[in-house]
Amino acid sequence: MKNILIISICILLGTPLFLNAQTKTDSIEYKIEGKIIGKTGMILKVQQNQSDTIPKIGDKGELSKYFESNIFGGKTTGWLLVAKVMVTGIVKNNITFKILKEESIITINGAKKNNFEIGKTVKFIWKIPELNQPKTE
Repeated sequence: MKNILIISICILLGTPLFLNAQTKTDSIEYKIEGKIIGKTGMILKVQQNQSDTIPKIGDKGELSKYFESNIFGGKTTGWLLVAKVMVTGIVKNNITFKILKEESIITINGAKKNNFEIGKTVKFIWKIPELNQPKTE
């Protein structure tokens, strides 16, 4: 009787997890880097470094900026996620993004820090489901 009770509890607790399970699809992640060349309102222009990968208009992803700082006598570098963006235009190596949502709002002495300064190095990462990839044979 005790075993039946334990099994019943496990089934009751596990059923919602099973019913809410979603099939996960694999996706391929792409990345480009470049420098900010302009910003007007929520429109950001980036000059892409030479790369074989080019996003398409409508691709959405994450934009991160490169940072360097000195903390406790040591140099720290990395990438800071600053916005969710969407590609709205591409002309040669210049890519125009629409900022959908700012992610890292930093204030210094009560003033909001500009995460989109001209000349800053940025990285755009987007994913495309593997099902949408062209087949190679």
